[in-house]
Amino acid sequence: MKRSRLFVFAIELWLITLMIQPLAFAVGRVEHHQIRSEVMAAVGDTAERELSVYLPEEYDTSELAYPVLYLLHGAWGFNWADNELFFGGSYVGNNVEYNVHLSADRLFENKEAKPLIIVSPDMNRRPPRDPLRFLPTASDYIAQEIVPFVDGHYRTISSRQGRAISGHSDGATGSIFIGLSRPDVFSLVGALDGFGAVNLAQILSLPSAHNQKLFPLQFWILGMTGGNGLATAAGFVKALEESNIPYITIEHNGDHFHITRGLEENIVFFSDILNGGVVSIQPYGNGKLSTMWGNIKRDR
Repeated sequence: MKRSRLFVFAIELWLITLMIQPLAFAVGRVEHHQIRSEVMAAVGDTAERELSVYLPEEYDTSELAYPVLYLLHGAWGFNWADNELFFGGSYVGNNVEYNVHLSADRLFENKEAKPLIIVSPDMNRRPPRDPLRFLPTASDYIAQEIVPFVDGHYRTISSRQGRAISGHSDGATGSIFIGLSRPDVFSLVGALDGFGAVNLAQILSLPSAHNQKLFPLQFWILGMTGGNGLATAAGFVKALEESNIPYITIEHNGDHFHITRGLEENIVFFSDILNGGVVSIQPYGNGKLSTMWGNIKRDR
């Protein structure tokens, strides 16, 4: 009889633990959309595309608008948001360490970063490794279609001061091209172990043509010692220096895909700057939203 009671008690305790546990950890969610890109269709590329959006846990319980980080996957169509492949992608290998969803949950729960929205668009092109695959059509695709869609469906800080763009591998070079081509849309640009297999000729001249006073930009560049490293970014870093555009370079040990630490540092860097508290939030819907992003309350 005692064993039976102990067994029942253990089961009850386990059930209570299961009920309580979700309350102890921040759990954001990912929403998936199917959109049609007229920009891509106009150049004969796939028009129907997937768009994934990560929303922090507190999004549903606040009336705040949030800054947005746009993350571009690499050549093989990797979906950052759920650690899954985009449809049509053909990622080779399984030695992958990062998961943006889990990293963002942990950073926001531990208050290492301030909550933001993370957007992962389908950047697949034909052919997949074309060195110009992110340029310049992709810049129009992001600025003219993806950003307006996100601003129209979510509570975002809909100005350049509330947006960052970053990416991994080929997506890193893509984010740099898009950031410098559309500084009216983005204020922060990141690169996660990029430059390895992409022709840089079209982006090396962009820093000198950029108006830093009109559209201030900041860059955050990661290199992995066992991957592309910082050596491949040296020419671009030099161009930033010559144009007096601020940047941070970081190098970590690990191969091309072991970038969890760098990814999380990238998110923290963006959230700190986007949380400058100088961007006025416009009223949404009922007009109740009149706060500023910098005034967000961190107590839950």
